[in-house]
Amino acid sequence: MSTKENPEPVFDLARAQKIMSVAGVDLLVASRRANVGYLTDKFGVLYWDYPEVAHCLEMEDDGCQTPHYFTALGAGPSVEPFVVAHVNRTNLFGGGWIKDVRPCCWHDGKRNPYDALADAIEERKLSGSRIALEFRHFPVLLMEGLRKRL
Repeated sequence: MSTKENPEPVFDLARAQKIMSVAGVDLLVASRRANVGYLTDKFGVLYWDYPEVAHCLEMEDDGCQTPHYFTALGAGPSVEPFVVAHVNRTNLFGGGWIKDVRPCCWHDGKRNPYDALADAIEERKLSGSRIALEFRHFPVLLMEGLRKRL
């Protein structure tokens, strides 16, 4: 049972991991805000402080015009799930069942999204694995950056 001290996902994680394993997928990466919210059980990424318009926004408060949010789940319990979120929105994921939350941003001097994703994937020793990517909010620039790194 999920509690504030011991949060659990809103979906059946064991079932999802079994489906991934049967399909030969080692890591699932979600990129749509709705799917990131569902997989993390942190729906603030969808609404922020103004739910009536947030779904239309593609610019962050810091001026970044291409914010990105990702959640990654491994096919087995030995692969720690992780989140990569725009640098000024990582707080939205605090206290959730996923503990590894990494900031990213395209602004100079910040960790770009593909390096943040690649770092987490490499740390889990999944560089040569089969990764299922949701392409809805996964631009070509990100894909090319991941290909170069992995």
